[in-house]
Amino acid sequence: MREIRLDNRIWISLCSLLLIGFLIWLFFSFIRPVQLEKEAALVELEYEQAQLAGVIEEAEEEPLEVIESSMMVQRKLPVRPLVDQLLLTFARAEGIADAYILSIDIQDEAEGVWFGETGETSIEVEQDQEQDNEPEELENLIELEEEEEPVPSAPPEAASSVEGLEVIRFVLRVRTNEYAGLARFAEELDLNDRLMSIDSITYAAPSERVLVEDEQEALEFLMTVSAFYYPLDEPDLEQELPQVDYQRPANKSSPLYNQ
Repeated sequence: MREIRLDNRIWISLCSLLLIGFLIWLFFSFIRPVQLEKEAALVELEYEQAQLAGVIEEAEEEPLEVIESSMMVQRKLPVRPLVDQLLLTFARAEGIADAYILSIDIQDEAEGVWFGETGETSIEVEQDQEQDNEPEELENLIELEEEEEPVPSAPPEAASSVEGLEVIRFVLRVRTNEYAGLARFAEELDLNDRLMSIDSITYAAPSERVLVEDEQEALEFLMTVSAFYYPLDEPDLEQELPQVDYQRPANKSSPLYNQ
């Protein structure tokens, strides 16, 4: 009996030693590394917090210099006419409205000279009276509307009352198949960022279709558009003018053309 009890004690002691050894191995293999990582993370967090506090303190001591740019403002009111960008705006509206621009006449108020894009005689649209030398096909022009912005804007005559503000006017002769194209064309111009005013729209009503076989005549209308700019001789402002990336020419040679 004593031998059996002694053997049991030995086995219990061995099992206890094995269990203690397993627990020690488990602690150093899994638990201790996690504790070390946690301590390292806490030390790093304290360091980062100290760095952040230093940066905040320096920022409070030295006020930040606010650098203002005029790029966003010049998208609406540039310091130069930027006629090329306005022509691109008209071309974009032409494509969206499924219209065709027949001619564009331009007047820069600063120069007081009219010049036509197509080389034809310029067409000037007056607000109070019609000119007597208009072509025969435009004799029956009826003034459709004079659009007004929700916030009243200065008419072209009043633009000169704003010191330094200049106006460049466009008279567009446009052809479209239906009235919806006219409305769409005007809407696209109104959505543009550039500060513009649609002064007047006039059109010649097409003749009424009598027979089903009669072809529907295209609608031609004249639109007077004023764009504004504020000329300033400031090199810094000129560098911040809105830029347009023009595609480079492909420089392809035509097989149908022989030099």
